[in-house]
Amino acid sequence: MSDAYTTFIFIKDDSDFSLEAAAKKLGALTSVTIQNLRERGFTVCWENWYFEVGLADEPSVLEEHQEDASNSPNDPRMHEAASCRRRVEMWSPETDYDCDYLDEYLITLEVLTGFKGLLTRREMIGDWLIDGKWFDG
Repeated sequence: MSDAYTTFIFIKDDSDFSLEAAAKKLGALTSVTIQNLRERGFTVCWENWYFEVGLADEPSVLEEHQEDASNSPNDPRMHEAASCRRRVEMWSPETDYDCDYLDEYLITLEVLTGFKGLLTRREMIGDWLIDGKWFDG
């Protein structure tokens, strides 16, 4: 899980996010089908590309977030994420060298982040999605 599309969506305790609701919203898009719906994830299938979406909610997740925050003393968003006990992980198993599927990524991300109480970070780049724009941590 290390491509440019790898994104972590930290879920605050007051969030209305659920995998079921996210899968339903994504499945309502004309060009998308949802496959492999399971307890902790699903596959978002576009015509020629797909993304995996998984929920991390093990007890170690909170510890990881707290450790990441301690390693990022100048990143206020990471410190906010340190209290999140769950996160959504989105990635593509394939590498899109020419960014041919950037639009599909952005649309998928827009739907996934359309819930309240979320903090979104692209892992490879380390930037945060704030009000629809990407900013460094």
